[in-house]
Amino acid sequence: DVSVLNLVDRVVVPSAHSAGILAALGVTPTRITMIPYGVRPQTGGVDDDDQQTLLAMTRARAEGALVVACVGTFSHRKNQTLLVDAVARVGEMPVLAVFVGDGDQEGLRASIAAHGCDDRVHVHGYSRGARQLAAAADLLVLPSRSEGQPIAVLEAFCDGTLVAVSDIPELVELVDDGLLGFTFRSDDPADLAGTLRNFARLPASTRRLIRQRARARYGSRFTVAAMATGYL
Repeated sequence: DVSVLNLVDRVVVPSAHSAGILAALGVTPTRITMIPYGVRPQTGGVDDDDQQTLLAMTRARAEGALVVACVGTFSHRKNQTLLVDAVARVGEMPVLAVFVGDGDQEGLRASIAAHGCDDRVHVHGYSRGARQLAAAADLLVLPSRSEGQPIAVLEAFCDGTLVAVSDIPELVELVDDGLLGFTFRSDDPADLAGTLRNFARLPASTRRLIRQRARARYGSRFTVAAMATGYL
Protein backbone atom coordinates (compact mmCIF):
# COMPACT_ATOMS: atom_id res chain seq x y z
CA ASP A 1 0.00 0.00 0.00
CA VAL A 2 2.80 2.42 0.88
CA SER A 3 4.51 1.72 -2.44
CA VAL A 4 1.30 2.55 -4.30
CA LEU A 5 0.75 5.73 -2.29
CA ASN A 6 4.26 6.87 -3.20
CA LEU A 7 3.35 6.66 -6.91
CA VAL A 8 0.50 9.19 -6.78
CA ASP A 9 0.73 12.97 -6.79
CA ARG A 10 -1.24 13.53 -3.60
CA VAL A 11 -2.43 11.45 -0.67
CA VAL A 12 -5.30 13.26 1.07
CA VAL A 13 -5.97 12.70 4.78
CA PRO A 14 -8.51 14.44 7.04
CA SER A 15 -6.25 15.09 10.03
CA ALA A 16 -2.68 15.78 11.09
CA HIS A 17 -2.70 12.55 13.11
CA SER A 18 -3.51 10.54 9.98
CA ALA A 19 -0.76 12.36 8.10
CA GLY A 20 1.73 11.47 10.80
CA ILE A 21 0.76 7.80 10.70
CA LEU A 22 1.24 7.57 6.93
CA ALA A 23 4.55 9.40 7.08
CA ALA A 24 5.75 7.04 9.81
CA LEU A 25 4.78 4.09 7.61
CA GLY A 26 6.91 5.41 4.77
CA VAL A 27 4.69 7.64 2.63
CA THR A 28 6.72 10.60 1.38
CA PRO A 29 5.58 13.56 3.53
CA THR A 30 5.54 16.00 0.59
CA ARG A 31 2.88 13.85 -1.07
CA ILE A 32 0.52 14.11 1.92
CA THR A 33 -2.10 16.87 2.01
CA MET A 34 -4.53 17.42 4.89
CA ILE A 35 -8.09 18.33 3.91
CA PRO A 36 -10.63 18.11 6.74
CA TYR A 37 -14.04 16.66 6.03
CA GLY A 38 -16.90 19.06 5.40
CA VAL A 39 -20.54 18.76 6.42
CA ARG A 40 -23.67 20.62 5.42
CA PRO A 41 -26.18 22.24 7.79
CA GLN A 42 -28.80 19.86 9.14
CA THR A 43 -31.63 18.91 6.78
CA GLY A 44 -34.28 16.20 6.64
CA GLY A 45 -36.78 14.82 9.08
CA VAL A 46 -37.17 11.83 11.35
CA ASP A 47 -39.27 8.66 11.16
CA ASP A 48 -41.78 7.33 13.68
CA ASP A 49 -39.17 5.42 15.72
CA ASP A 50 -37.07 8.56 15.95
CA GLN A 51 -40.09 10.53 17.13
CA GLN A 52 -40.61 8.11 20.00
CA THR A 53 -36.97 8.45 21.06
CA LEU A 54 -37.13 12.23 20.74
CA LEU A 55 -40.20 12.23 22.96
CA ALA A 56 -38.38 10.12 25.57
CA MET A 57 -35.42 12.55 25.46
CA THR A 58 -37.70 15.56 25.87
CA ARG A 59 -39.54 13.93 28.76
CA ALA A 60 -36.29 13.01 30.52
CA ARG A 61 -34.98 16.57 30.24
CA ALA A 62 -38.26 17.97 31.56
CA GLU A 63 -37.79 15.72 34.58
CA GLY A 64 -34.33 17.19 35.20
CA ALA A 65 -32.15 14.51 33.60
CA LEU A 66 -28.97 15.11 31.63
CA VAL A 67 -29.63 13.70 28.13
CA VAL A 68 -26.58 12.20 26.44
CA ALA A 69 -26.30 10.79 22.91
CA CYS A 70 -23.69 8.37 21.58
CA VAL A 71 -23.66 7.92 17.79
CA GLY A 72 -21.65 5.31 15.87
CA THR A 73 -21.46 1.71 14.77
CA PHE A 74 -21.61 -0.59 17.79
CA SER A 75 -18.08 -2.00 18.04
CA HIS A 76 -15.05 -2.50 20.26
CA ARG A 77 -13.37 0.45 18.51
CA LYS A 78 -16.23 2.85 19.25
CA ASN A 79 -16.27 1.59 22.86
CA GLN A 80 -19.91 2.42 23.70
CA THR A 81 -19.82 0.25 26.81
CA LEU A 82 -17.55 2.83 28.48
CA LEU A 83 -20.47 5.27 28.55
CA VAL A 84 -22.71 2.61 30.11
CA ASP A 85 -20.08 2.06 32.81
CA ALA A 86 -19.86 5.82 33.39
CA VAL A 87 -23.63 6.20 33.65
CA ALA A 88 -23.59 3.53 36.35
CA ARG A 89 -21.04 5.60 38.30
CA VAL A 90 -22.74 9.00 38.40
CA GLY A 91 -24.67 8.13 41.53
CA GLU A 92 -28.07 9.74 42.01
CA MET A 93 -27.62 12.26 39.20
CA PRO A 94 -30.47 11.73 36.72
CA VAL A 95 -29.23 10.88 33.24
CA LEU A 96 -30.53 9.30 30.05
CA ALA A 97 -28.01 7.90 27.55
CA VAL A 98 -29.29 7.25 24.02
CA PHE A 99 -27.25 5.01 21.71
CA VAL A 100 -27.72 5.39 17.97
CA GLY A 101 -25.95 3.19 15.41
CA ASP A 102 -25.87 0.00 13.43
CA GLY A 103 -24.06 -3.27 14.12
CA ASP A 104 -24.25 -5.96 16.77
CA GLN A 105 -25.94 -4.71 19.95
CA GLU A 106 -25.27 -7.85 22.02
CA GLY A 107 -22.20 -6.55 23.87
CA LEU A 108 -23.82 -3.19 24.58
CA ARG A 109 -27.02 -4.74 25.90
CA ALA A 110 -25.03 -7.18 28.03
CA SER A 111 -23.17 -4.26 29.59
CA ILE A 112 -26.44 -2.43 30.28
CA ALA A 113 -27.85 -5.50 32.01
CA ALA A 114 -24.66 -6.11 34.01
CA HIS A 115 -24.69 -2.55 35.34
CA GLY A 116 -28.45 -2.50 35.98
CA CYS A 117 -28.86 0.62 33.83
CA ASP A 118 -31.99 -0.31 31.86
CA ASP A 119 -33.86 2.72 33.20
CA ARG A 120 -31.02 5.11 32.28
CA VAL A 121 -30.10 3.81 28.82
CA HIS A 122 -32.04 3.64 25.56
CA VAL A 123 -30.62 1.69 22.59
CA HIS A 124 -32.22 3.21 19.53
CA GLY A 125 -30.23 1.32 16.90
CA TYR A 126 -29.77 2.47 13.32
CA SER A 127 -31.47 5.68 12.23
CA ARG A 128 -31.32 7.88 9.15
CA GLY A 129 -32.11 10.69 11.57
CA ALA A 130 -29.07 10.06 13.79
CA ARG A 131 -27.95 13.66 13.42
CA GLN A 132 -31.32 14.97 14.59
CA LEU A 133 -31.25 12.65 17.59
CA ALA A 134 -27.75 13.81 18.52
CA ALA A 135 -28.82 17.45 18.19
CA ALA A 136 -31.68 16.83 20.62
CA ALA A 137 -29.25 15.78 23.38
CA ASP A 138 -27.52 18.01 25.91
CA LEU A 139 -24.20 16.33 25.12
CA LEU A 140 -22.78 14.06 22.41
CA VAL A 141 -20.25 11.56 23.82
CA LEU A 142 -17.66 9.69 21.74
CA PRO A 143 -15.73 7.20 23.89
CA SER A 144 -13.80 5.80 20.89
CA ARG A 145 -10.49 3.96 21.13
CA SER A 146 -9.52 5.07 17.61
CA GLU A 147 -10.97 7.35 14.94
CA GLY A 148 -10.23 9.06 11.67
CA GLN A 149 -12.15 12.33 11.76
CA PRO A 150 -15.66 11.55 13.05
CA ILE A 151 -18.40 13.25 11.07
CA ALA A 152 -20.64 13.24 14.17
CA VAL A 153 -18.37 15.77 15.89
CA LEU A 154 -18.29 18.08 12.86
CA GLU A 155 -22.08 17.91 12.63
CA ALA A 156 -22.30 18.70 16.34
CA PHE A 157 -20.10 21.78 15.84
CA CYS A 158 -22.44 22.88 13.05
CA ASP A 159 -25.66 22.14 14.95
CA GLY A 160 -24.68 23.61 18.31
CA THR A 161 -24.50 20.26 20.10
CA LEU A 162 -21.85 20.15 22.82
CA VAL A 163 -19.40 17.24 22.71
CA ALA A 164 -17.27 15.17 25.08
CA VAL A 165 -14.66 12.84 23.56
CA SER A 166 -11.96 10.43 24.68
CA ASP A 167 -8.46 11.92 24.72
CA ILE A 168 -7.07 9.86 21.83
CA PRO A 169 -4.88 11.92 19.45
CA GLU A 170 -7.45 11.95 16.63
CA LEU A 171 -10.08 13.55 18.87
CA VAL A 172 -7.85 15.85 20.93
CA GLU A 173 -6.77 17.36 17.62
CA LEU A 174 -10.40 18.13 16.87
CA VAL A 175 -11.79 19.14 20.29
CA ASP A 176 -9.91 21.67 22.42
CA ASP A 177 -10.83 20.76 25.99
CA GLY A 178 -12.89 23.48 27.63
CA LEU A 179 -12.94 25.61 24.47
CA LEU A 180 -14.76 23.56 21.82
CA GLY A 181 -15.95 20.71 24.04
CA PHE A 182 -14.60 18.38 26.68
CA THR A 183 -12.18 15.46 26.82
CA PHE A 184 -11.88 12.55 29.22
CA ARG A 185 -9.25 9.86 29.66
CA SER A 186 -9.68 7.04 27.17
CA ASP A 187 -11.00 3.80 28.65
CA ASP A 188 -11.51 5.49 32.04
CA PRO A 189 -15.18 5.25 33.06
CA ALA A 190 -14.60 7.14 36.31
CA ASP A 191 -13.16 10.11 34.44
CA LEU A 192 -16.06 10.08 31.98
CA ALA A 193 -18.50 9.94 34.91
CA GLY A 194 -16.74 12.98 36.38
CA THR A 195 -17.03 14.77 33.02
CA LEU A 196 -20.79 14.11 32.98
CA ARG A 197 -21.19 15.43 36.53
CA ASN A 198 -19.13 18.55 35.79
CA PHE A 199 -21.03 19.20 32.58
CA ALA A 200 -24.38 18.96 34.36
CA ARG A 201 -23.25 21.78 36.68
CA LEU A 202 -22.14 24.14 33.90
CA PRO A 203 -24.09 27.40 33.71
CA ALA A 204 -26.05 28.13 30.55
CA SER A 205 -23.74 31.03 29.71
CA THR A 206 -20.69 28.74 29.57
CA ARG A 207 -22.48 26.21 27.40
CA ARG A 208 -23.57 28.99 25.07
CA LEU A 209 -20.02 30.32 24.73
CA ILE A 210 -18.65 26.87 23.86
CA ARG A 211 -21.38 26.42 21.27
CA GLN A 212 -20.45 29.73 19.69
CA ARG A 213 -16.77 28.80 19.49
CA ALA A 214 -17.58 25.39 18.00
CA ARG A 215 -19.90 26.91 15.43
CA ALA A 216 -17.20 29.41 14.43
CA ARG A 217 -14.69 26.55 14.06
CA TYR A 218 -17.16 24.73 11.83
CA GLY A 219 -17.62 27.81 9.66
CA SER A 220 -13.89 28.36 9.23
CA ARG A 221 -12.77 24.76 8.68
CA PHE A 222 -15.44 22.10 8.25
CA THR A 223 -17.88 23.31 5.61
CA VAL A 224 -18.43 21.46 2.34
CA ALA A 225 -17.19 24.56 0.51
CA ALA A 226 -13.90 24.51 2.43
CA MET A 227 -13.43 20.80 1.67
CA ALA A 228 -14.18 21.30 -2.02
CA THR A 229 -11.76 24.22 -2.21
CA GLY A 230 -9.09 22.05 -0.64
CA TYR A 231 -9.53 19.35 -3.27
CA LEU A 232 -9.63 21.84 -6.13
